[in-house]
Amino acid sequence: MASFIESALRAVNSVFNALGSYCSFTLYCGGDAVIFPVTPGSFEVSQKFNNSTVTINSIGEINMLGKPGLRSVKFQAFFPNNDYDFSLNYSMSPYGYVEKIAQMAKAGQPCRINITGTAISMPCTIDDFSYSEKDGTGDVYFSIELKEYRYVRPDSDLINDVTGLKSRTEEAEKTRSVTAYSTDAMETAQKAVQKIQKVTRTVGNARRQIETYKAIVKSGGITAGDVLTITASEVMKNGQLIKRFGG
Repeated sequence: MASFIESALRAVNSVFNALGSYCSFTLYCGGDAVIFPVTPGSFEVSQKFNNSTVTINSIGEINMLGKPGLRSVKFQAFFPNNDYDFSLNYSMSPYGYVEKIAQMAKAGQPCRINITGTAISMPCTIDDFSYSEKDGTGDVYFSIELKEYRYVRPDSDLINDVTGLKSRTEEAEKTRSVTAYSTDAMETAQKAVQKIQKVTRTVGNARRQIETYKAIVKSGGITAGDVLTITASEVMKNGQLIKRFGG
């Protein structure tokens, strides 16, 4: 019996961690975060580009280029009720994760999904979240669908051709992640600040570097493998908020 259980766990490990140990899925919302404890075996991103076709008598059918639609991200895995070897963390009960995600969905503000090692890091809404139990282990299996969120600035001078209203899509806040390969907090802080500096118009690079360094030290330092996520407004270490700029 023991050998069967061990074989089953190895099979589950190979399926759910197919993306590799380098990859982690984190959902942020309002300064809180959920690091999914079991890496999904895969994820799916879909996006429509809203192209259309028209028929012109003298030419025939031609293609009209549209504007990109919102991206959707789907994945599924489970929240473990046991401390499996392949779990990234075991900080909450399965229904603790369920409750936290439900709270994020009801929070009335956009979330952010970040998948390390990929290009996926975007503001989003939780469009669908379902969960169930399939066996007697107490593990809770789930599937989740996230929809890209676009910030809209209503006080723009640009006029929408269709509605006649002043509005435009605001550029989403950029997010960059840095994985620490040493215990040098200043080196990691410098790399993180330099990354976000390249894609935003933030100023005070040196000051942000020092503030990030202090936040890392205050949070207990940094070890190899820790992931530092930084935006123009905040810094997180392994999914936990450690610094909010300007506050």
